[in-house]
Amino acid sequence: MTPLLAARLTKRFQKIRPQRSTSVSQWEQALLGFLLAVAATLFVMQGFCVAGDCMQPHLYTGERVLANKVAYHFASPKRGDIVIFDYPKDIRQVYVKRVIGLPGETISIQDGRVSINGRLLPEPYKAFAAHGDMTAQAIPLGQYFVMGDNRDVSDDSRYWGDLPRHDIIGRAVACYWPPARCQVLR
Repeated sequence: MTPLLAARLTKRFQKIRPQRSTSVSQWEQALLGFLLAVAATLFVMQGFCVAGDCMQPHLYTGERVLANKVAYHFASPKRGDIVIFDYPKDIRQVYVKRVIGLPGETISIQDGRVSINGRLLPEPYKAFAAHGDMTAQAIPLGQYFVMGDNRDVSDDSRYWGDLPRHDIIGRAVACYWPPARCQVLR
């Protein structure tokens, strides 16, 4: 094909191809934005509402927290992380607690003080004194021991057992509602 013929064919096809209007591209952009927001909510971040007093004074009933749902695809939960999870006794309920014991560790509680592998656990996040004891128990692989920061009102691993890794939805990273309580969670 000669260069002159190629130029004529290209010009002819350019005339035939319909031009897009800006309104169509705006609709496409809006649809793409919506789909990205849905994908982010389903796979990356999700908001949850706190119910109960178990995480006071860090989180209160009615506050909204943002959970990173991919954080534990690349790393394991760490001691001190605040996690959102499906309650093992009823997966229709979602709980928020703090990771205290890790897989393979031995945990015990004496006079409300937690020990991991025989060493007292420093807990700067715990604002309320806890009561009660728990004999030493090993945490199985793939399981975590979780507790609320407000121990005396927390329904946690002391009562229903260890938390299976597969029940963890994500790591709570921020409180975003109400505006006066917006904060990054540690």
